[in-house]
Parts: sequence; structure tokens; C-alpha cells
Amino acid sequence: MKLKFLEKLENYQIKKPIEFTYHGTLIKFTGHIHLVKLDELQKLTSAGTSDAQTVRELLIGWENFSDDGQDVPFSPDTLNELLEYGGIAGRLAVEVVNAQYEVREKN
Repeated sequence: MKLKFLEKLENYQIKKPIEFTYHGTLIKFTGHIHLVKLDELQKLTSAGTSDAQTVRELLIGWENFSDDGQDVPFSPDTLNELLEYGGIAGRLAVEVVNAQYEVREKN
């Protein structure tokens, strides 16, 4: 039996506020993160997968990201520019993986 309520998770995007400082530079935006099943997540977090590759697979967009007062639209080129710095790639990898496990309690 296939559970119907899980079908809506197939193409679900997690919207997660991401904010950190990297060597004095604030990086802040709302990430759009692809929700994946556990087996795919385990492949993305295995020893052979880089932080940058994990981020490329899971971070599929963003909003409220600005640079010098200008809106920064999401694009693979802009994402690759961010991922050139190991510290940024590492922190974003932690954020997109942790987003997979976040559960909100109903009040």
C-alpha cells in the first residue's frame, strides 16, 4: 500500500532561513531545499560526495538574498561562485542536510 499523504512530499521544497558570517561577511537568505528520501540523502552524505556537490543537489533556489543592496537571483553560476570557498560550502552543506530532519510540532 502506498501512503497517499506521502505523495505530496515527492516534489516538496523546504524553505529555510540561512544566516551565518564567514570571515566577517554576512551571508543571509531563505534557501529553497529539495526534500529527498533517506536513501538519496545517505548517498549525498557518503564519504565520496563533496560538500559542494551535496549543496548543488539540494539547494535549488533562494529568496531574500542581496549583495551590496542588489537582489541576487538564484543561478547555478552564482551558486558555484559561493561554493568556491570551502567554509561556505561546508556550512551550506550542513544547512541543507539538517533541513531534511527538521520536524515542526503542531501546537
